[in-house]
Amino acid sequence: MNVEESDGTLILSRGKLTGGTALTESIARQNQKPCLVIDLMAEFDAQPVEEWIAENRIRILNVAGPRESQQAGIFDQACEYLREFIKLTAE
Repeated sequence: MNVEESDGTLILSRGKLTGGTALTESIARQNQKPCLVIDLMAEFDAQPVEEWIAENRIRILNVAGPRESQQAGIFDQACEYLREFIKLTAE
């Protein structure tokens, strides 16, 4: 439902998508909704996300990713990524 009601989905994960996270990406593609996957193991770079949001005119953003029970520490890592992204793009 979140995929369908948003303008685009940003997936924050580590490595290959599996389970519900892979399903979320598939649903976004099937509904022809913009979807961007960011691997949190890579070096932080706000530019690809900023450009993707601008190019796709994203106003309502769905943020998705694996459950904490599937990838320990992912919640804190995703929150930190989003905090850094907002901080850098708000300047």
